[in-house]
Amino acid sequence: PPASGDGMEPMRPGLVHIQGVLTARDGDRATVQTDRGPVTVLVRPETRILVGQSGLTLEAVRSGERAIGHEITVRGGFDRDRQAVIADVVVIGPQTAN
Repeated sequence: PPASGDGMEPMRPGLVHIQGVLTARDGDRATVQTDRGPVTVLVRPETRILVGQSGLTLEAVRSGERAIGHEITVRGGFDRDRQAVIADVVVIGPQTAN
């Protein structure tokens, strides 16, 4: 999330770019573990999802494939009221090695 004192208006979401590993997904809500900690991401029907080299299909992800353990890059807006990133674009990368 954006740091306090970042100059944003209180009711206006801040633009963010996060990278990490998808650790949980329940419907339209996902958790991405980043270097700075877990971040909640909300995926809307209009969110653009790119499956890249993930080995997944867009149809599978849209129909509920959880993609747990995959590298994720998200671009969107931070909604302070929901304390979550509202995703505009989600790029799903390969599954991380355990």
